[in-house]
Amino acid sequence: MTEKELISALTEILSERVEKATEREQEAFDQLTGPNGKSIVLFGTGTLGRKTLCVLRDEGIEPCAFCDNNPALRGKKIKGIPVFGPEKAVALLGGQAVFIVTIWNDSIGHPLEMIKSQLDSLGKVNVVSFLPLYWKYHTRFLPYFCLDLPHKVLRFGKEIMEAAGYLEDGESRENYLANVRFRLGLEMDFQSLPSSSDQHFNFDFILKNPEEVFVDAGAFTGDTLRGLLSRPGCHFKKIMALEPDPANHAELDRYVNSLHDELRQKIETYQVAALDKNAVIHFDASGTDQAQISESGTYPVQARRLDKLFGGLEPTFIKMDIEGAEPEAVEGCSGLMKKNPPVLAISVYHKFNHLWTILLAIKKLQPDYHYFIRAHAAGGWDTILYAVPTSRMARHA
Repeated sequence: MTEKELISALTEILSERVEKATEREQEAFDQLTGPNGKSIVLFGTGTLGRKTLCVLRDEGIEPCAFCDNNPALRGKKIKGIPVFGPEKAVALLGGQAVFIVTIWNDSIGHPLEMIKSQLDSLGKVNVVSFLPLYWKYHTRFLPYFCLDLPHKVLRFGKEIMEAAGYLEDGESRENYLANVRFRLGLEMDFQSLPSSSDQHFNFDFILKNPEEVFVDAGAFTGDTLRGLLSRPGCHFKKIMALEPDPANHAELDRYVNSLHDELRQKIETYQVAALDKNAVIHFDASGTDQAQISESGTYPVQARRLDKLFGGLEPTFIKMDIEGAEPEAVEGCSGLMKKNPPVLAISVYHKFNHLWTILLAIKKLQPDYHYFIRAHAAGGWDTILYAVPTSRMARHA
């Protein structure tokens, strides 16, 4: 996709008036479901399905059933709701309930059309995405990762267009457009294919550096470290791994301590959160990959600016996957970026506007960056913005 094609496509979809989008949000679910809007079958028993069940119950709506393709779940109950296979669910409820697809994950994305096709082959059934339902009950469901009400996206039209102009290659532009369309509810069957390159590494647009000083902000239990160390011919000078959650950090330490001496001596772990200030903050220490900074969190952790954390050691590559705190952590790198800009690999899928606001924040702090967007999972998950200084550009796309 060329820059001209991207700008043309964005101009068209961002031309919707905010008032019209608001009306669309308010009416979509009722228009799609008709008289069966409160007779609901949730297709998908995972995290999204169970979250949806809990909110619907709070709203006084009791779903009729779960539907799932996993044979092991059939005949069982989840939170008191029976689980049917597709054949039984359509036979019993196909003409009297709406089937809401509550699947959105990094392996198959949000497979609306695939589920529609499957259920249509079994009988007459109304199948809709979870998105219109979330719009209808937005005060309970939203924001949810990169999803929020479409009219909020339209208010960022100028910023969306500006950021689009800085993208370096066709794959970045295609990813950007698909993500904007999904946020606007214009591409509900969102199954973006992952990049062929390893997440954070092995890109032909980034020059390799055998003396890499790598910062892993949001190290979790060492998943990124494992990926880095498994690369053939992996060379680096130092790795600093940050993980504030106590359980995750303990597991990270166990992994690092299991490495042979030569590797272990080149890796340091920090139980701190990357932010734009040095302070003690509240943290939701869930011991999962979604542990995050939260005002309601009960666990106190140290937050640190990355440009004040490492003394005289200057990072050359910084990765951030920190559950929505990426903009503040980018600001906390401003000293590093202004002095000797490192490669940045920043997650931009935790909040709906991070796709463009993080790019523009980096651009304001340091003009000497080139920008690429890569999807490393389906459905918009693990969408990463790569900001590469000219000194580390292997080529111009």
